Amino acid sequence: MRMSYNDNPRSDRAKISSRMCVRSGRWAVAIIMLGGLPLIGGCQGAQNGRETRSGDGAGGAVTADQAWGLVLEYFTGEGHEQQARARAEVIGRMLGREDVRVREKKDASVVLLGSYGGPDEGAARRDLAWIHGVQVEGRQPWRMAYLTPPAARALGDAKEANLAFARDFFGDEAEFTLQIGVYQSTNTSEARRAAEEAVRRLRAEGEEAFYYHGPSWSSVTVGLFGVGDYDEARGEVRNGEILELQARYPQNMLNGAYPIQDKNTGKAQRSLLVHVP
Repeated sequence: MRMSYNDNPRSDRAKISSRMCVRSGRWAVAIIMLGGLPLIGGCQGAQNGRETRSGDGAGGAVTADQAWGLVLEYFTGEGHEQQARARAEVIGRMLGREDVRVREKKDASVVLLGSYGGPDEGAARRDLAWIHGVQVEGRQPWRMAYLTPPAARALGDAKEANLAFARDFFGDEAEFTLQIGVYQSTNTSEARRAAEEAVRRLRAEGEEAFYYHGPSWSSVTVGLFGVGDYDEARGEVRNGEILELQARYPQNMLNGAYPIQDKNTGKAQRSLLVHVP
């Protein structure tokens, strides 16, 4: 399953010893072949209107594009807008909350809870911990909820979107993530900004996206998974969510423009699982 947010940061990192690809300072990324495909990527260089902010007694109002929110559910396909709006009404009644809203994009709609000034706001932290524990008929349907930034805000050095800090937020059970892109440029700062902007867009659309900055490239990944979700020795995926993500993001893209080409086969490289540093 995907990881749940851990509000007790930990400073120790699990060392990754197998199949090292790139090492930068104390961080390392180990690449896994998913479906037997070889790696190129980083190894070889190449609801609208106004809404009241929740919690902490913050006065005034913030617009939807200024507020952070908790991603609860994500809808794609034909009629995703209507499905998300209907679901938001149901969830609002279930939770007894009036701040369940929908963020609509061209190809997807996201059901969000709350409107917060930032990820460190007390109300955001409390609501996140609370929604993870909410039970419905013996299940915890929103145990994977996570904070997403305003649609118009760049992430910059936001730790919650930086893969290097994933274990601080989600604990050492966070082992794998799906790499869907690599950004490179002769101007390293430019590549880093591009990767962060890609993650901002993905998170605004409801994806659990992360960036990771290497010494001469930056990668973009989606999702977090545990050791039980993928058998590394056998190359066997044990969590259907990984396959669903790979179906949505089938290729490992270079600079968001075209697929990375495998130097051995000449074929477009698929998105691939990597270890969380």
